[in-house]
Amino acid sequence: KKEDGPKRIYMGITMLTLTPQIIHELQQRDHLIPRDIQGGVLVWKVIYGSPAHSGGLQPGDIVTQIDGKPVQHADDIYNILSNTKSRSLKMSISRFGQKLNVTVTPEDVNLQTKL
Repeated sequence: KKEDGPKRIYMGITMLTLTPQIIHELQQRDHLIPRDIQGGVLVWKVIYGSPAHSGGLQPGDIVTQIDGKPVQHADDIYNILSNTKSRSLKMSISRFGQKLNVTVTPEDVNLQTKL
């Protein structure tokens, strides 16, 4: 039984799962979306001062792997976050067609302190 209330792991991003249809639409509008991207999670927004911001994530980045595990859906990131204990996550991303690695250290947030 946890006495300290529910916890949430916080990275500070808004994300969008890249379905084949969304990838196609983005590629039609923006030639910076690489042709070899088959899936992943698009970083839509990064909150200033958040763990994601400190780790170097930027809007437009496409997360393809975390700690070597493939990321195809936002749920994959939520599952990895729910099984992590504020340790550093090595993220493989695509930024304007370049493959990069960034390290993000999520924070634990006690939900009761946010009420």
